[in-house]
Amino acid sequence: MKIRERVASETSDYVVLLHGFNDTHRHMLLFEKRLNSQGYHVLNIDYPSHQLTIERTAQEVAAILDQKIDRTRPVHFVTHSMGGVVTRCLLERHPQPNLGRVVMMSPPHHGSEWADLASKINIPDQLRSKPLKEIRTSPDSFVHQLGEIDYELGIIGANRHFGTLTSPVFSGENDGVVSIDSMKVNGMKDFIVLRKLHVTMVFSPKVIKQTTHFLQHGQFDHPTAAML
Repeated sequence: MKIRERVASETSDYVVLLHGFNDTHRHMLLFEKRLNSQGYHVLNIDYPSHQLTIERTAQEVAAILDQKIDRTRPVHFVTHSMGGVVTRCLLERHPQPNLGRVVMMSPPHHGSEWADLASKINIPDQLRSKPLKEIRTSPDSFVHQLGEIDYELGIIGANRHFGTLTSPVFSGENDGVVSIDSMKVNGMKDFIVLRKLHVTMVFSPKVIKQTTHFLQHGQFDHPTAAML
């Protein structure tokens, strides 16, 4: 695993960034820059998302945090897609002292319909990975084995998709990869949906703005969200 670190000050809150499946830390660079400019000590972690199981990834991220984090300072998490499931597993199996707030973008808490499709069609071996199997919608998949949320969690959903390309895969509102219903989870504190695509929402200034608002206030800016 690789890690990019931006230090605002020696007393700043931490924000841990975790990207999604088959992405890298580069997909979170805008978040890294913006959060650091707002005074956070940012840890942008690059993990091999198509190689390790979700539980193994969570274990290795927890080990990195044990080395990097000053436990007297709050630590927040900002994640995209499967990174949210990794974080949920991490916080359940490796509780973090001084845990702050958590923002997840389009997390497949109840699985991804695209992961279901990938298990049925002929795709490259790279995509036939353990973590992809763990985020299927089937009741026996890993995502359905995780426990309840007991921390301040805000979820940002997206609802732009690829039209007729995704219509056979989804039965309801979705972002092209995860359905809106799958993103929600019991115990979350707040939830909003923005008109974005799953794969590009990490580059959206509006998504970043809502993320920082939740980190600061424990809720999203819904009047603003309604106008987006």
